[in-house]
Amino acid sequence: MPIGFAYAYARILLVLTAILFALSLVLHLGVLFHVSQDWSKFVPWLFRLTVSANMLVPIFSKDYLRWMDQVKACPKWLWKSAVGVALYSMSTFVVLMLSGDMALWNYTSSGFPLGFDALSFCIIYAAIFKNYLSGPEVSRKALYSAGFGMLTLVLFTLGSYFHPNEIRYSNQLNGQ
Repeated sequence: MPIGFAYAYARILLVLTAILFALSLVLHLGVLFHVSQDWSKFVPWLFRLTVSANMLVPIFSKDYLRWMDQVKACPKWLWKSAVGVALYSMSTFVVLMLSGDMALWNYTSSGFPLGFDALSFCIIYAAIFKNYLSGPEVSRKALYSAGFGMLTLVLFTLGSYFHPNEIRYSNQLNGQ
């Protein structure tokens, strides 16, 4: 992949993770403070979107075992905030597991993605703006990430096409 396209792709992922973080934060605060029960219908949708988008980001790690070094290449306030948010998001899962109360499911599923979004933002930020990766490395990793994204999209599309229960359920919802 040409280096210019690779950096454009990485910037798109950076903007996507920032938007997903903002949406997840607003949704989580809405769930946390019981602003509206209508928020709960967006939780599964945003959770799936966050997981799907954040599967493309770890490929930009220079070393998969030392990804935290890449996160720490960001400005101090940014990486410390991201780690704090990640710890909070993990705590939402621990609260759900320790309580066993499934009424906390919206709390956990709206708060859990926050950490992934924050850390993904830092990984991409360091790759682009802190020159943690060289141009050819960004190009190669962008190609792998885009390829993985396309493969995932095809598999999810085929999976929903060949899953008869999903089709039947969709038809019932649409009144067919």
